[in-house]
Amino acid sequence: MTASKLLRAGLFGLTSLALLPSSQAQSPTGEELFNDNCAACHVQLQAQDAKIPGEAVLRSLNANAILRTLTDGAMRLQGDLLSEADRVAVSEYLSGGTVIEQALSFSQGMCDSLPPIAPPAPGTIWSGWSQDAGNSRFTAQTGGIGRDNVAQLKLKWAFGIPDVTQARAQPAIWGDRLFVGSQGGVVFALNALSGCTYWSFKTEGGVRSAISVAELEIDGAPRTLVFFNDLRAMAYAVDAETGALVWSKKIDEHPSAIATGALKYHDGKLYVPMSGLPEEALANHNNEYECCSFRGSVTALDASSGTELWKTYMLPEPQLVRTLPD
Repeated sequence: MTASKLLRAGLFGLTSLALLPSSQAQSPTGEELFNDNCAACHVQLQAQDAKIPGEAVLRSLNANAILRTLTDGAMRLQGDLLSEADRVAVSEYLSGGTVIEQALSFSQGMCDSLPPIAPPAPGTIWSGWSQDAGNSRFTAQTGGIGRDNVAQLKLKWAFGIPDVTQARAQPAIWGDRLFVGSQGGVVFALNALSGCTYWSFKTEGGVRSAISVAELEIDGAPRTLVFFNDLRAMAYAVDAETGALVWSKKIDEHPSAIATGALKYHDGKLYVPMSGLPEEALANHNNEYECCSFRGSVTALDASSGTELWKTYMLPEPQLVRTLPD
């Protein structure tokens, strides 16, 4: 492995292979790793199943996008079978480019100051998936956009989310602040009126669900927190004003656990749904994997501390049905 690759590996917390004995430092190439671990689906099965992206489609993506897919995306279960260095090698082989470090700070577009969070005025809050307990998405009183005025909308500002291929997370609004997660695993706090950036927070996985904001009393003082979850089954609470971490918690230890549904804050509690990646795809190619044991869940946390209050599973405890022959 070249020195440049070792440097890039270090950006992702990898152990420098230069410190290992030469007998251990020999790693398969990205092409070899792809042929051994990925080609069975993306080359052979793809000819029969158009839903599987072929090698040409994979080569149209950049290295960071492929790495994210292997790390916390749809191919995470398959990616977990590879080392971090191997995932980087596959990503760079397919893309023809290099994995780059995700930027968390910017020299342009930052707000001039960081004003304190003020209680938002009525009508300037959109927290979570919906504004009300009925989970409605639009009312005449809150939306204000209809067939009579939608043609009058004009662009006020634009914010480019760095190094992503899609945007799926619904923003939250708290007064003049806008909070949005990203496929790259960064949550941004923006000024809702100008689009300038107040702060950014790096998560362990991509964020694709809606964000919730609430004012709580912690240690006898009011504090506004931003709540979100990620594709590594983590839940977070950060300070809305500064972006400082208040608490984080692993919600589910199952290898396929993934947070795609919006969490919900209510009356001091945070309700976190958990879904799972398709286990059968991995079991078809790995006889060591015991499919299918993920159960789905909803977990209630104390919103101020992250302490688990209870967890409800959607399915009963799994039972072993049969073991595949060697």
